[in-house]
Amino acid sequence: MSHEELSYVVDSTASPIASIIAFNAWPAYIQAFLFIPGVAFLATENDRIAFFFASIPFSFYAIFAVLGTLLLSLNITTFSGAPLKKAIKRVTETGELDAPNASPISAKELHESQVPEGYTAHRFEFILPLVSLIIIAISSYFVTGSPQIHWAFSGALFLSIFMALAKGMALKHVLDGFGNGLKGVVVASVILMFALTIGVLSKQLGGGIYLVESLGEHIPFWCLPIILQLMTMVIAFSTGTSWGTYAIAFPLGLPLAWTIAQSQGLHNPELFMMVCFATILNGSVYGDQCSPISDTTILSSMTTGCDLMDHVKSQIVPATYAALFAGFLWTVHMLEGMGGNIGVSAGPEGILIIDDQYAPLAEKIAAAINNISNTKIKYVVNTHYHGDHTGSNAYFKEVKGSTIFAHDNVRKRLVEKEEHTHAELPVVTFQQG
Repeated sequence: MSHEELSYVVDSTASPIASIIAFNAWPAYIQAFLFIPGVAFLATENDRIAFFFASIPFSFYAIFAVLGTLLLSLNITTFSGAPLKKAIKRVTETGELDAPNASPISAKELHESQVPEGYTAHRFEFILPLVSLIIIAISSYFVTGSPQIHWAFSGALFLSIFMALAKGMALKHVLDGFGNGLKGVVVASVILMFALTIGVLSKQLGGGIYLVESLGEHIPFWCLPIILQLMTMVIAFSTGTSWGTYAIAFPLGLPLAWTIAQSQGLHNPELFMMVCFATILNGSVYGDQCSPISDTTILSSMTTGCDLMDHVKSQIVPATYAALFAGFLWTVHMLEGMGGNIGVSAGPEGILIIDDQYAPLAEKIAAAINNISNTKIKYVVNTHYHGDHTGSNAYFKEVKGSTIFAHDNVRKRLVEKEEHTHAELPVVTFQQG
């Protein structure tokens, strides 16, 4: 396996995993930024942590990022991008783990053993503290209603120290190792401190209030998730920190989402808030994951022996695919009716709908879609030939000027009907898929 592949797998199973299997410090940290006056389901710390976990199914970027590593491990490189494919070809043909002229990051502390002389380390000194951390975090969640991250990390740390001392390591060496570990987070802590400072200043200056009052009644609700995703991607990429971005984006984005949900009369504002929360969470992870100044990017390169920029260039392509797929899903809506459900994807250039139900419902369907967006319904995709999938084809083609797509067999079945009109037939067809 090339170093580019290995570093990609390590990085794409770090923050994305931490955001969806969140028995860690993330919920405890992030919940502090989620309080909005007057919002009952975010009133207490336990409410906000419960909201975090309820929003996990909408973390589409994290899910796709992890799935990307699975596809790569199965040698499916459709979404891997040219840099990773080139690395795979190079290592297969030449056995070279790094690209020509690559300069892998040297990390003496991570690549050389620092075990004190006369001390024999054992794999269980890594495994047992890790297992204890997971068990304490998960069990405390079920007992207290929220994962007690401080208990988990403290328990793992004390178990590590106890095991080392019990095996004969000198207290001086234990303290030296503890100090070396602290050194590794100094830069990240400084960046986080600056980001928190920006967040506090924005709150004190009324940045969130200004943003809400200026944009709350003007942004269509379906646009907001993508706006928040793009904003956090840029901030996190520029600063190299997802946690710092959270301190800036959550106090601005969630009050705006709540105001838009109220002013535009959304039937389920809590669901909309979950989607917006997930876009901030995941957009920040993307930016952090792809940034060359991010601690996770640098550490992934260091620990796998990969050139930093080779890692950045090879990872950004599959990560961007994951972000695009996630952005699409965050803008998809569903209409329920007498027949099959209707999928709606709205964007600034137009609307795509999947199926259009029975003909008598055509005008009501168009009115419901207009509540989502008043842009043109440009495309209709039929997934089946029955009336609850194609009944309103003629209306959308003739009245709305939509182009209808379907499989060849759908058009053939409609043509075979005794009573059919040319207007209801799909215009663009395909054979595979």
